[in-house]
Amino acid sequence: MKTRLKSFQNNLEQKQGEKFNSYAELHQYSVTNLAEFWQSIAEFFEVKFFDKPTTIIHQGDHFIDTKWFVGATLSYTHEVFKHFRSDKIAIYYSDEEGNSLSVSWPSLLAKVKHYQKIFEQYGLKKGDRVAGYVLNRPDTVAAFLATNALGAIWASCPPEFGETAVQDRFELIEPKLLVAHTKYTFRGKHFDRSKVIKKLENQIASIEHTIILDLDFTEECHEVNQLEFEKVAFDHPIWILFSSGTTGKPKAITHRTGGMILEHCKALGLHQNVAMSDRYFWYSTTGWMMYNYSLGALLLGATLCLYHGDSFYPHPDRLWEFAREFKINHFGHGSVYYSHLLSRSSKLSNTRNQPQLKSIGATGSVLHKEVASALKTRFPNTDIISLSGGTDVCSAFLGGLPGEKSVAGELQCKLLGAAVEIFDEKGEKIIDTPGELVLTAPLISMPIYFWNDTQNSRYFSSYYADYENTWRHGDWAEETSRGSFIIYGRSDATLNRHGVRIGTAEIDQSLKRLSGVEDSLILHLNHKSQDELLLFVKTDKSLSTQEINRHLKNDLSPRHQANRIWLVKDLPYTLSGKKLEIPIRKILEGQLPSEVVSLDALRNPEAIQFFIDLKNQLYESNH
Repeated sequence: MKTRLKSFQNNLEQKQGEKFNSYAELHQYSVTNLAEFWQSIAEFFEVKFFDKPTTIIHQGDHFIDTKWFVGATLSYTHEVFKHFRSDKIAIYYSDEEGNSLSVSWPSLLAKVKHYQKIFEQYGLKKGDRVAGYVLNRPDTVAAFLATNALGAIWASCPPEFGETAVQDRFELIEPKLLVAHTKYTFRGKHFDRSKVIKKLENQIASIEHTIILDLDFTEECHEVNQLEFEKVAFDHPIWILFSSGTTGKPKAITHRTGGMILEHCKALGLHQNVAMSDRYFWYSTTGWMMYNYSLGALLLGATLCLYHGDSFYPHPDRLWEFAREFKINHFGHGSVYYSHLLSRSSKLSNTRNQPQLKSIGATGSVLHKEVASALKTRFPNTDIISLSGGTDVCSAFLGGLPGEKSVAGELQCKLLGAAVEIFDEKGEKIIDTPGELVLTAPLISMPIYFWNDTQNSRYFSSYYADYENTWRHGDWAEETSRGSFIIYGRSDATLNRHGVRIGTAEIDQSLKRLSGVEDSLILHLNHKSQDELLLFVKTDKSLSTQEINRHLKNDLSPRHQANRIWLVKDLPYTLSGKKLEIPIRKILEGQLPSEVVSLDALRNPEAIQFFIDLKNQLYESNH
């Protein structure tokens, strides 16, 4: 099978005058010759540098000091519109109500110019921030490209996020403009966000103007050379992504323009085999890094396919109807979606006979072995690709080798340019044994910094607190002797809701605003037949589970609601005041309490008994 990865390898071999006899050899070259590798990526994808780099990589004393393509200038918007074709479609869009829209390249260009003119009238300049309270629709893409064309910095949250969750994020970055959608539909219900928008305008002092987006795409004829764009340095910020808020308020993770261009060309082009004129779809909201990642399809000249609505509404087959209607070549979603999907497989007619599908992608968590096998059975000629990475790098560390055999439940390889290793507690490399996933060399898509993180203190504590000058990502994983990987989950307490990460601290903080709640503990239980968010609430009044979930939905978002809720007398803490999130989760997943926690280390050891008893109940109900 001819793939873009093979073509890249052939080009590199001719250029370097050496032969790579395996993917492992190619990968080793990519992480030990960083400058040559990333320069070859830029050349292979014909990235335009308006000013040529004087140095490809300059490494300081620490990873965080790394400078890439020093002296180079470029433009993300230019990279997108270099694929402009007057007779081609740039974006296909559909939603759960059956509305569809085909956006031609001239129409997208006209919309970008329209928003660019508005932003300029409101004084938006290079380095200013634009906050988007927006749906994953074509007008949002146009607003982002208009922002980028002016050298401004983008950040977004979906309208399903409540006032508190949005304010906590946007006030970190002091946006000059707010772009928004005033309403949306989900599972057939209509939601008006006008009041939330007004509150954001009043509560975030930096917001000077609000622009309401719309799907009014004209067929005006524009020449692409009419587009004006700001040339920015390789390390100039392109967007700010927000962490899930596990250990407090979300971090404002700031990414470099050039890093995103090269990383996404590499990840989508080589490891998912996305080619010119392919049709690329990944289900996401604008609050998840996969939204930003999927925009990379436009960098490759592919047609971006967008969908808004619930994946299973009005029926479980809806997204596959969408895939068939628009002849989608690459279909992506959170791993949990496929688990739910296959449980209803007898009712899914559109998941069969879709020969145009080149790849099916999954992320958020790793596809379970049984799910991956079932997908391969249903789509025997399609690459089933699991990705594992994160918001931190807006990409994947581990992913696919298109055209090569894969083992169900495992990720095929380390991505090129990502120096991934598995370390034990001593910081030594291990194989065929679970440990911490780390990066031992700089990656081009590592954050530049966290916005307003003085002296990079949060940056260092997030990734470099455990190993000297080595990025610890927080995934518990295993590298096999075959070069594939198994991900066992986060080594911290981050939750996973239908493929979207959610922070425990954010839910705890929200519940403290609900009268009567003294304390809370939220866990993601992903064990055998269970894949649920379990919530334990300590309260001094009679609260109903419906009241608690309604509060979480309104204050944060529908995704923050728990599957099951228990009212408890107490929650266990260590003597140093730390809540036992990870040990409790392990107990409920079946591990012996003595293996995961020392009662002598607890402030209130009697509180553990509730969870031991609950574990027995959970297991009895499933056997």
